[in-house]
Amino acid sequence: MDIRFGSLTTQSGQQIKFEDFDKDKDGVITEDEYNAALKEYGLDSVELSKVDNNQDKQLSNEEFQMWEQKIKMEEALQPYLTKVTTDFTGKNSKYAADMTAKLRDLIDKFAEEYMESGKNISNLAKDFEADLPSRYETIKQEILNNTPEAVTSRVIDEMLEKQSPKTRRGLFNKGLSDAAQAKFDQKLGKLLEAEANAFIKSYKGDNLEADLEKHLEEYMNGTDAKRLADAVKTYQSAVSGYGSYIDANELTQIKEDAIKLMQDALDKGVKVTIGGYNYTSLSAITNKINSYTDGQQLLDDVQAFIDGLSTKSLVEQLAAEAASEAQAEADAKFASIPGSSYQVDANEINYGGIPGYYENGEWEVKGKRSQEALRDELHNKIKETLDTQIKDQMKSQIYAMLLEQGVPTSKIDQVFENIYNKSLTEVLEGDLISTRNKTWFRKGYAKCNIKEVVDTFIQTFNTNIAKAIDEMNASTTDMDTVDLDMSVLGKGENGEDFTELYATGE
Repeated sequence: MDIRFGSLTTQSGQQIKFEDFDKDKDGVITEDEYNAALKEYGLDSVELSKVDNNQDKQLSNEEFQMWEQKIKMEEALQPYLTKVTTDFTGKNSKYAADMTAKLRDLIDKFAEEYMESGKNISNLAKDFEADLPSRYETIKQEILNNTPEAVTSRVIDEMLEKQSPKTRRGLFNKGLSDAAQAKFDQKLGKLLEAEANAFIKSYKGDNLEADLEKHLEEYMNGTDAKRLADAVKTYQSAVSGYGSYIDANELTQIKEDAIKLMQDALDKGVKVTIGGYNYTSLSAITNKINSYTDGQQLLDDVQAFIDGLSTKSLVEQLAAEAASEAQAEADAKFASIPGSSYQVDANEINYGGIPGYYENGEWEVKGKRSQEALRDELHNKIKETLDTQIKDQMKSQIYAMLLEQGVPTSKIDQVFENIYNKSLTEVLEGDLISTRNKTWFRKGYAKCNIKEVVDTFIQTFNTNIAKAIDEMNASTTDMDTVDLDMSVLGKGENGEDFTELYATGE
């Protein structure tokens, strides 16, 4: 291990003092006295310049005291120099070397700061040793924070942070679902990491973080068409002069020009598609292009590749892919949930907002109107009560089940509305509240049992939604498109048409 300041202790344990160097007792140690003492006492060979602070080729008493302190500081530093090996295991040896160099330089730096503060030099080594643990961690963190790996991680994290849901909504006019956003971050993160690693391998600059960020910004927001614009222009210029007949020599040249274009595409991370097939290596591309015997066909296929270059940025492409994949997964999860899971638990519903439910009460309407008018008024009262007191609770139960399964609640919105309205129609037009039921419908009034109607509606809904979901999962039928006949609800006593009201679920 390199020793900068040596030792003032002989092998026999004798501590060498200033006076032992200053043979002529004139208060300074000359270069000759210095070298003679090192030899006489068998001390480590340390160049005078390393301890001669003002470089006048002699040591004053104060400089000798500083030398004594630095020897103690170097001794205190030894365990930390050993610690470097452990802390930087598995990392590039350059980082360990940088750490070691900074620690050794710390002795002079700390001593300079100490002297400038006006503190007593006799406490320098002691204070240095006390300060070493924190100084060591600070230097280590600075080095680790500036490794290519750390810079890459930091830059990519910042890039992903910029692609927040708010930013995405600005880019695509709509936000991605949580699942799609997670996929987007994962896809973009992997591509940025690969691109960053490729960039760093050939990097020769002196501001990696800024240059990497700029490069990744261009990579992330650029398009395949833009990346290959110059290469495409060069290729098209080279092949623009060929006529309808292409001879063997011309075909050879076209192949060379096409291969150059495709190589540039690979270098810039652009997917190469020739003749309907994707190629990922230059050797495979070369073999493919060299297999052409028809020059015009080669020109057409390369032009098709050029025409197919995406004009969407990487961010836009990945967002679309992530949304599509998340949607497919949500669809698969949605289709795997059995209809019975959508049935609401009647015991979990709060009926306190329905006066008379727990008291076995009745809904009743009276008046000198036709049975049809009384029926419609009673139906409206029932519908209003169910809509305001029961509907949201039913939907909330289903929403909670879907969220637990990781399925967007939007998948069930229209299905719920359709089945809710269908079930309401069946209950209102069933035997329970039918004008044929003379128990409830007589001249001048119409009534029904509140609890019986509410319970029957929930049971009907559970039967209908379980059946509808199972049928939908077993086929390609989308319940969002099912047409339900609501015309049987008729009109209100004042002639209101409730068909559209029921159909829309408003």
